[in-house]
Amino acid sequence: MPEAATGVWRSRGTPAILTPMSEPIAVMGALWQVGGGAGAAFYVYKLVGFAMTRNHPQAVGRVVLSRVRAESSGSYQRPQRVRAAQVEYEYEVAGRTYRGDVIDAGGSLWTSSPARAEEVRRRYPEGSVVAVYYDPADPRRAFLERSPASLLIVLSGCVAVCVAGGFMRG
Repeated sequence: MPEAATGVWRSRGTPAILTPMSEPIAVMGALWQVGGGAGAAFYVYKLVGFAMTRNHPQAVGRVVLSRVRAESSGSYQRPQRVRAAQVEYEYEVAGRTYRGDVIDAGGSLWTSSPARAEEVRRRYPEGSVVAVYYDPADPRRAFLERSPASLLIVLSGCVAVCVAGGFMRG
């Protein structure tokens, strides 16, 4: 228990001197671990979802809309433009036509890089024929690419840094 008068913590019988920075550092370490744990849980959730789509059947589709969409993000004091390729496609399953807009099974990636968004848009020009992977239990759920999104790659790095930072605090 901490002793208020002396500023000493007794941990496992060994006194430890608290400095003015001890508490903020401990809080930061705890936040790193919580952030890393939450990130890891989200990462695993996305990977499980990706793994479940590996055997989805394929249909032939056609791109009906392909453009780069830009939106403002952040606060009004520090606005930031984020971009995403907006690709919409139609496909048919069991005689019924569906319309989808999900590109990657792992989720979409908003970016501040116009080149990245433009590269995705160029990959799917309007009128092009595409392979569409759909959920056989619910054909409305479909996507164009089976690979995990770049978001998962970025997340894996963030999770590793957060978890490592949390463990380094102790």
